[in-house]
Amino acid sequence: MTGNPTQPHATPRGGPKPRDCHPSASPPPAPTIPRACRAFSLIELLVVISIIALLVGILLPVLGAVRGTARATVCMSNQRQTTTALHTYTHDHRGQFVPNMQRLTAPNRALWWFGLEAGGPGSPTAMHRPMDTTKSPLAPYFGGDLVAQLHCPDFAHNDPRFFPKFVQSSAHFGYNESLAPLAYKKLPSKRLADARQPTRVFAFADAVHIDGLNKINGQNAFYEPHYVQHNKIPAWFTGFGHFRHRGNANTAMLDGHVTARPQTQPTFDTPAGAPAANLDDTWGADSIYGFETGI
Repeated sequence: MTGNPTQPHATPRGGPKPRDCHPSASPPPAPTIPRACRAFSLIELLVVISIIALLVGILLPVLGAVRGTARATVCMSNQRQTTTALHTYTHDHRGQFVPNMQRLTAPNRALWWFGLEAGGPGSPTAMHRPMDTTKSPLAPYFGGDLVAQLHCPDFAHNDPRFFPKFVQSSAHFGYNESLAPLAYKKLPSKRLADARQPTRVFAFADAVHIDGLNKINGQNAFYEPHYVQHNKIPAWFTGFGHFRHRGNANTAMLDGHVTARPQTQPTFDTPAGAPAANLDDTWGADSIYGFETGI
């Protein structure tokens, strides 16, 4: 047999083709099979919307309650600071509480515990009377002005029945009138040492003054409280406790602690949708008012 032993054998026709052994070669991509797009059905969307609505309905009251608690806390803090200033005042004035209002002459002025009214006291039916809170007897204990400390976030300045007595905000909580009797009673301010139970006698409280002289839309107007006293006469318009914090009135006691006091007495009026009522069922040395000062 003759022939070249080094010559490769011929590949038979129709046989397998030689493999491509190039290192960079890769197999062709697998064919992709198109998949149908899937969307939410109407029922699924309605279920999701219902769940979201349910969660919102649950959370909104909770958020409202949290915001209300925060506003009440700010009010409590301001009452506590004002009570501390009142204590400091008594230490500097032989133990006497700051008068509710003093009539000054040459020129005529009214020095309220929360500020100075030039030319005052003005007519009780007059609006936007002058007021300078930097001249309050308590202002030096707040660095010169106490207007921010007299603020309660839940006092309803925007209510249609609100009667703006002064050009600027005066006080959103009332001073215990038993500690500093009104001028017409001709009684001196009490002394801190005279309070038999400082833990039970209040200095300041959430309050509102029901105005029997001015009517707005046929209803009694109300304005910022200058004082709080016990209403001994059913038709007597005065400064009442105002239970505007979810049925409670923040009340700062003479020993410095502040408590949320629930309403226990009949409602006299409901200014801004919150009850106005006496803080206690009685008055005198053993009551929350601490002293008997008469009507």
